[in-house]
Amino acid sequence: MPLPSDPAPDGLPFRPWRGRIALLLGVHLVGTAGYMAVMAMAPVIRTDLGLSAADFGFFMSAFFTAQVLTALPSGVVTDRFGVGWTLFLSMVLMAAGAILFAITDGFALGLAAMFLMGLGYTLVNPATAKGVLNWYRRERRATAMGVKQFGVPVGGVVGAGGGIAAAFIDWRLVLVLIAVATFATGCFWLFFARRPRWDGRGMGGVLADLRIVLSHRPMHIICISNVAFSIGQSSLFAYLTLFLRDAAVLTQSLASLGQGLEICENEAQARDTLDALVGRADQVVDGGGVQVDRYAAE
Repeated sequence: MPLPSDPAPDGLPFRPWRGRIALLLGVHLVGTAGYMAVMAMAPVIRTDLGLSAADFGFFMSAFFTAQVLTALPSGVVTDRFGVGWTLFLSMVLMAAGAILFAITDGFALGLAAMFLMGLGYTLVNPATAKGVLNWYRRERRATAMGVKQFGVPVGGVVGAGGGIAAAFIDWRLVLVLIAVATFATGCFWLFFARRPRWDGRGMGGVLADLRIVLSHRPMHIICISNVAFSIGQSSLFAYLTLFLRDAAVLTQSLASLGQGLEICENEAQARDTLDALVGRADQVVDGGGVQVDRYAAE
């Protein structure tokens, strides 16, 4: 089957339905693999660092707290600096967080490492979404979004594989390997780095853009739905491996495998919903007067 037609050449490397879609998928893959590996290796890490289950739960809280605090600024960063610089910065932050966790000797440093990883991951979604809006025709955007989001369950499986690997090698080495892969992925995005754009409107223009988006009712519905989903998902992922080891008395390898299977099922359902929402939101946002492509060009 022939690939969908690409947009007109834009001076950037790699074709949208070949190299670019692979890189968009790749950032979600390595980004998810990092924090999911920590969750998959929870029993091993908890024993090594002398932590309680409650202590370990705070690691996931730190990861998502970073995203809550920087979700809106991350969109502004993406609009001002473009997809290339934003995803490079994202991968650097996540790689640094993984390295920091790999050298941690206790709760506080681990908490800081997960917060740093959260800062990096919060840049992934707006930057990859902007890439989809820039590089794919409107009738193909939901397809491109679904493909790039496929990196999330794949990354979750890779992270669960890290939990299996921790039964045979040092868990710190697993995080170092993920950090290297994350940084290497980020380096590819330097090919897309361009001079930052400034529209001359200053902070007033930024706040005006945010006011338009935040006052759009369909966006509220999507956001609230995502909050409910994320609460259940993060709670499950934070404690699943610990439950399978402590309550179900499974081995580390089987507990990590169970988490990997759960990730596949969970993310497959979420991706189907996302595809439908993206297709609908694309129509609603354009019809509601929010000009999503107004500053699309980098």
